[in-house]
Amino acid sequence: MKILFEIYHSTSEDVLYLPILNTNKKTFQLRTETLWFLKQNSINDSHLIFLNDNDNIDLLKLKMEKKLQLTLVDHNYLRNDLNENVVEIIDHHSPDQNILLKELSPPSLLTFKVISRNSTKSRSEVFRKAFMFSKSLSFTLVFFKQIHGKAPACSITSVSSFEAPLRELCEALKTSEKLDVWPFFAKVSNVNPSSITIEKVGSCCTLIAEKLLSDKQFQFTEEIANLLRGPILFDTINFSTAAGKTTEKDCNIFSKLKSIMATSTDDKQLFNDLNEQAADISAMSIEDLLQKDLKMSMGPNIRIAVSSLPMNNTCEEFINKLKTMKDIESFLQKNDNADAVIILSVKTNDKNEPSRQLGLFVKKFEHFNKLYKYIQQEEHGLELQERSIPINQARLKLFNQKNAQASRKQILPIIEQYVKNFEASNE
Repeated sequence: MKILFEIYHSTSEDVLYLPILNTNKKTFQLRTETLWFLKQNSINDSHLIFLNDNDNIDLLKLKMEKKLQLTLVDHNYLRNDLNENVVEIIDHHSPDQNILLKELSPPSLLTFKVISRNSTKSRSEVFRKAFMFSKSLSFTLVFFKQIHGKAPACSITSVSSFEAPLRELCEALKTSEKLDVWPFFAKVSNVNPSSITIEKVGSCCTLIAEKLLSDKQFQFTEEIANLLRGPILFDTINFSTAAGKTTEKDCNIFSKLKSIMATSTDDKQLFNDLNEQAADISAMSIEDLLQKDLKMSMGPNIRIAVSSLPMNNTCEEFINKLKTMKDIESFLQKNDNADAVIILSVKTNDKNEPSRQLGLFVKKFEHFNKLYKYIQQEEHGLELQERSIPINQARLKLFNQKNAQASRKQILPIIEQYVKNFEASNE
């Protein structure tokens, strides 16, 4: 994805664009499906630049020399000072609410992108209500962009203390039917709101492809179309309706990519090949399985890892391999000495219908009960049903997740809210 995006930008003669992976080479080796797909397209890891392994690119030095601008793809925040150099964001994940309210302070700009399947009239009504609501809370609401056929956006600048009113405004907007409201902020001096694309689609490659397709100067090749095709198939679980990830935009963009490819392609076979590669854990340890697809949610009082297991490897199978908790505890210690890990798994049948499980391990028993009860709350909509496990360990739990459409994209904000509100004194 990053490679394609930088190809798009490489037409600039004044700026050198480099695709940099925000990981290290060792961790990247766990991405078996990615390695396989890149190899199929004549790309190996020697062609890639890894942020944590490359001593030849000193981003901090470039930052100090005011020569650094960053575009984030498939994520929306860096947990370091380099975040100040972000000038563009293309992502399909909900922004970290914990970061949002922690970092936002006047005079900053808060940007809302409202993704709606309703008519323009309906969206306008929502914005009218939002304006009246914000006005009563000493907010100034300014519309800066509304493009036909695309999500309108607005910016909100506070003139008073606004953390509590901000929460209320977010909730007021969310009550509108068929609306997904994702708040995000950018310091006025850094990110132009028009350079923020955060949209709820099945694959971030859909947004990249849309950007490339809309540029009349960009010359699309069959090779580039194929590089985008694979991730979209994999991310949407081959456009499975039951998985609930696919949007109309994913389908439309994929159709356009297919039209560029002169040779016929077997989408089902490619998806099955990617699935098979992703499920291959023959060379992976317990720690590798947890590390392969990891997100961290970190607060002042608690840190929680959220690990997605490789496709078609279930939490139940993972737990059955455990004899002690030493491997999990070692994994937590190596990842910011985290206090707990949420383990997610998805398995598909012949019809690409997903079934999900959730595992929970908490390092300290005094932290266990609160998190154990929290994730089962009905308001989260995960529909968890606890299962028995073959190991006698009170800090480890296994659940069947009946809401099969709730992926990590939906679960992570739930965990982030818990982390933000967690107070050690309550335990």
